[in-house]
Amino acid sequence: MKIWRMPQEYRDAKNKAAAEAHRHRMDTDPEYAEKYRRYKRNLTLLRNHGIDLEDFEKLSARQEHKCGICGREVPLVVDHCHESERIRGLLCSNCNAGIGLIGEANLEAAVRWVWK
Repeated sequence: MKIWRMPQEYRDAKNKAAAEAHRHRMDTDPEYAEKYRRYKRNLTLLRNHGIDLEDFEKLSARQEHKCGICGREVPLVVDHCHESERIRGLLCSNCNAGIGLIGEANLEAAVRWVWK
């Protein structure tokens, strides 16, 4: 038995219209835009780290909204161990990228190198 489907061009037009309406509302309704950004951030945190936005904000407050390494007050990201997935805290993107580029296994060697 074949199931009837809406023609593809109609589905594409409907999706395009919905996307345009969403963009327009994001541009003209600051309250909606903020609520939507928080919603998307919450989904990303849950999917990637198993914490919600409220947990992230508690971590940030515990660190006084500063990077755990350099202490700058900039937007923070979740730092976690890639082996255990345990969350260590929040870092700025520069410090988090530095750890990622050096590699967790090489951090002690990098510190020894810098201080020799």
